[in-house]
Amino acid sequence: MTEQEKKIIKNEILDQLTLDSKLIEQLVPEIQLSDEDLFEINGGRHVSFKTMRKYGFDFEKIAELFLSRKDNDTAAGLITFLKGLVSDAIARLKGGAEFGEFVSGMMTGIGAAIDSRGNAEFESVTVRSALRVMELIINRLGAQEGDTLFSESDTIDSCTLNPDGTYLLKVQEKYDGYFTAMTAGMVLKGVVNTLGKGGTDYYTSFMRVNSVNASANTIEVSLYPDDEVPAGKNYPPCGLMRVVRWGHQTDKSKQSLFYISSTEGRIIKLSGVDRPIIGSGNYEVSFGTLPEWLSELLPIAPGESGIYVKHIVTETVWQLDHQGKPLPTVRDRGPYDPAEFYYSGDILRPETNDWEHSDAWHNGCRWRCMVTGTKTAPAYDVTAWSFREGDPTFRVELRGGPASIRPRSFKFTLEVVASIYNEDVTDTIADGDIEWTRYTEDDDGNRRADSDNVWAMRHAQAGRSLTLTEADLDITAGIVPKVAVFTATVRLRPGTTPKTASFGYRA
Repeated sequence: MTEQEKKIIKNEILDQLTLDSKLIEQLVPEIQLSDEDLFEINGGRHVSFKTMRKYGFDFEKIAELFLSRKDNDTAAGLITFLKGLVSDAIARLKGGAEFGEFVSGMMTGIGAAIDSRGNAEFESVTVRSALRVMELIINRLGAQEGDTLFSESDTIDSCTLNPDGTYLLKVQEKYDGYFTAMTAGMVLKGVVNTLGKGGTDYYTSFMRVNSVNASANTIEVSLYPDDEVPAGKNYPPCGLMRVVRWGHQTDKSKQSLFYISSTEGRIIKLSGVDRPIIGSGNYEVSFGTLPEWLSELLPIAPGESGIYVKHIVTETVWQLDHQGKPLPTVRDRGPYDPAEFYYSGDILRPETNDWEHSDAWHNGCRWRCMVTGTKTAPAYDVTAWSFREGDPTFRVELRGGPASIRPRSFKFTLEVVASIYNEDVTDTIADGDIEWTRYTEDDDGNRRADSDNVWAMRHAQAGRSLTLTEADLDITAGIVPKVAVFTATVRLRPGTTPKTASFGYRA
């Protein structure tokens, strides 16, 4: 049979069908039926499909208005199920799904939703067996309460008090074929809380393992006395308590422990733990709040943070001052060399990869650079260098005086020579900073003050060099003074105490 023949037979069958006129008015309101088109069936007005065909309407248009209950079909509009939806097969929601009145948001969101890529947002979830994830992100923030110990651990399923005062602990099996890793002699630590009874307190329990029945996953333990636990009060174990190996009485390989404590505020590595109470010798590493016993040994306030380790092996150590600036490395660069580049600790030296504070030796004194890159040699009046070591004494002497004095042939020149930090600074002294004075006595041993004062005023501007002749003795009536002392008082600016140097004779 051809397709054309099938179509003719189909139309002949359809022509025998009738449609309710009210349904036609609802589905195809644009068609206006006359009374001649209608006839009654069981009290209702109907129209034949043959009549509808003359208006250009066919059955396929009617079929588009209904969903099939037997064949695959597609609804172009939104469908609301007032009494729910039940699917015996997989329900595929290609665009996603929303539950309740969905509003997205971590803090203010309501309802739930799953988008087309599988991203879900909802209020809470209960997982009865296992949760498998590639990455667990908790509001981009991880939090840790209490202490986390990295050691052998078990959860107590049940606890029985034995007649001898020991406890028999039945531990939970973590997986099929699980056997507890606890061994005799271990020091166990567990925490009891009163949350189940409405309380907020936590109590710590310390136990020693007496024996282990691995096949039955039971442990027999003894409680430590109150005076052998850190808090001074010990508590018995109970069901659902998590116990961990704190140490071991004899096995040194099980006496080390690493844990993170939010209550103590530090990360700890312990060793040699053979009892509940630990001492200063048990600390190998502490990062965070420093152990309390350090405050008793060092000027460190309780609660201060830092790092304590038994051994340090490192290539480079960087230090900062209280303002967060790098502490410089003081380096002795040997004798001062004007061709060298010296550092004051304010920039990084590329050759050594540190903040260097250069020291240099000049005239037997050690100087520290205060201006990076200075080309000025160290000296007392140079601010680019700071004196650190050597002889800082300011010295003055008179040179040129004869070994012996002959008053009648009295003529020679005195030269002032000044030095500081082992450096000759005579040329830096101004004439006005040198004061010459004379002291003479007559035959009776009395000072000739008036004559000495007149002499001093006459030589006030003599400067660094003074030539003396017989006239400077002020011989009276042919009598040469028995004592004559010439003194130079020298001031070195700035800030030094004046120094004196004298030359003279006593007849």
